Amino acid sequence: MALLPENVTVVIHDARTGFEIVPELCTGCGLCQLTCTHVKQRAFSLAGAYIAIERVGSEESFVPTFTDDCDSCGVCINYCGYEAIRLPGQHRSWFVRARELRGSAARETPA
Repeated sequence: MALLPENVTVVIHDARTGFEIVPELCTGCGLCQLTCTHVKQRAFSLAGAYIAIERVGSEESFVPTFTDDCDSCGVCINYCGYEAIRLPGQHRSWFVRARELRGSAARETPA
């Protein structure tokens, strides 16, 4: 089950892409895969993605891995809503920052 980013215990550095992988945060949702194929191939396909989500052990444990075709464009990082894929030193993806901004704007709007 996914944890909060501040509670993770394992961070894997992928030397080829330069990305950090946090398996504890991955829910296996596949949004990174769909975004990858949409940008690279103009189609939505889990099978055609340059990133794979591998199930590890239990049904709720996943690890994102990159294929040899991955060119480290980073689009998967921007759309990972759980921050399981990130750049070193960055813990908020564009998707998460936008979600936080929308939430704070909704709280500030008088009813």
